[in-house]
Amino acid sequence: MREVRSVITENVVNLMQDFDVVHSVDLSKEEPAFKSEVVYTRLFGKGEHNIYQFVDEELEEIDHRILRSEARRVIASFHGLRMNTDAIRFKEYKKTGAFLPVTSFTGADSVRQVMSEDAEFPSSKAKLIGHQGWKVVDLTSNKRVHLSELLSKIPEKTYNDLHEVVEALEV
Repeated sequence: MREVRSVITENVVNLMQDFDVVHSVDLSKEEPAFKSEVVYTRLFGKGEHNIYQFVDEELEEIDHRILRSEARRVIASFHGLRMNTDAIRFKEYKKTGAFLPVTSFTGADSVRQVMSEDAEFPSSKAKLIGHQGWKVVDLTSNKRVHLSELLSKIPEKTYNDLHEVVEALEV
């Protein structure tokens, strides 16, 4: 069965190339099946559905994939919950080579700002990671991480409020 699927896939790719059809992919997950003059990417990210925000390294990888494509025209469309922020940050990176921060703060204050938007309490560590982990915070002025990276280090317990979470992160 796998062999048949491989032949079908190969035939579809050949047909697309023959008729100059653009292979639309999510460059955060994969590269186009063939080189083309046009790259069209819909960027959802590695989260569930469109619940995702990109860290700097992921945006850099998307840019490397664009450059490797050697396409003359690139259309990138962000489709995550933070698509506006991600698109602005990517555009600034392309323009200046540097990424904009995602919050006005760093460290625990960045976590506080991001989680204060919609975190629900009381909440277990697992629930916090599931609902908040996809978000990006500014660890330092030059380093952004997914909140899950920080939340995975806090003790297993039920947190009654944001202050408890931030306190656990500062230890």
